[in-house]
Amino acid sequence: MDQQGKINQKKKIITPKPLPENYVEEAERVIEKIAGSDKGRPISSSKLRNLFSLIIDIYHVERLRLEKTMEADSSFKLRNAQIRILYEAGREKSVEAFVSQSNLLGYLKDIQNDREKFLRFTHYMEALVAYHRFYHLNEG
Repeated sequence: MDQQGKINQKKKIITPKPLPENYVEEAERVIEKIAGSDKGRPISSSKLRNLFSLIIDIYHVERLRLEKTMEADSSFKLRNAQIRILYEAGREKSVEAFVSQSNLLGYLKDIQNDREKFLRFTHYMEALVAYHRFYHLNEG
């Protein structure tokens, strides 16, 4: 296979996907699936908290606002968080599996600059962290 074939084989397209209304149950399903998987180690709690910290800093600004759209600075930081999540997923298989299972990038892409969608996404991330802790997936 030539170099171009290898590149095309690895190409992944991230499409926007709306976060489901039952995002807490979705978070539980994701973490249960990861906990029951025998494919390598699950994402570490410290790595998951680091990803969450990228989002929670934006949340602390946006939760106090009443506008329908996010501040320009918050939207910028959200795009940077998306890039950081992509980078971390490329570095570690456990992060890549988590990001894929949880559909973080699709949900992030769907937010655009919609403040309500962002707030719900933050609660989804919070639920992922909580279920991760509940299932004691915190080694490593």
